[in-house]
Amino acid sequence: MNVALGLTSDKLTLAIKDNGMGEKRGKGRGISNMKVRAEEIGGGLNVAFKNGTTVCLEVPMPLKYPDRAVNK
Repeated sequence: MNVALGLTSDKLTLAIKDNGMGEKRGKGRGISNMKVRAEEIGGGLNVAFKNGTTVCLEVPMPLKYPDRAVNK
């Protein structure tokens, strides 16, 4: 499993990737509900199923100290 966290002056990005068996869909609405909630606050959720699963969540996040952001 690989987890990456990115931070800019206006958003937080979390990417999680594994080498699992790819897409396995249940009967729930978890991913679609997470995507809707992310979009409601101006963010996004992407899920890719290629050589495992990658989930990337972007959330707008105004920082208290934007000059301290890691990736400007």
